[in-house]
Amino acid sequence: MTARRRPDALAESGWRALAAEQAGAITREQLLGTGVSRAVVENRLSSGRWQTVFPGVYATFTGPVPASTMAWAVLLHAGAGAALAGDTALWLWGVLPAPPGIVTVHVPNDRKVVPVPGAHVVRRRRLDDFVHPSAQPRRIRLEDAVLDVAAQSADEARAVDVVLRA
Repeated sequence: MTARRRPDALAESGWRALAAEQAGAITREQLLGTGVSRAVVENRLSSGRWQTVFPGVYATFTGPVPASTMAWAVLLHAGAGAALAGDTALWLWGVLPAPPGIVTVHVPNDRKVVPVPGAHVVRRRRLDDFVHPSAQPRRIRLEDAVLDVAAQSADEARAVDVVLRA
């Protein structure tokens, strides 16, 4: 005879798996969608077991928020259809050795996103044409990130460096 799992245990395993895939970041909607109650969310936030990164986006741990979690948090805050871009995408692709101080995210041109600290939001037409089909977190293709960063570089040496690193 197998033991039956309680519904709250199922919710626990569901959000934990999702948060693990997202470097510890998760949205309120995702938590509620896995069956976690509002009371549990509020309890974990008020007790300090979780922390708010942006309104409605949480880190499911205490302490400093690492760059990978921040990238996911910005992406989750930006919402459906968003993709990491610029120096952030280049860092995720392994072209740049260190994460950027500001996370760049592109959103579909018809969307508006509330600005948050540590994020640079860019509206882009035909965004899906530039997004890698399977990379996680969702980001623009390597070649498009290189071209974007090189074109926006203030100095020629930076543009050449990015192209050569790629």
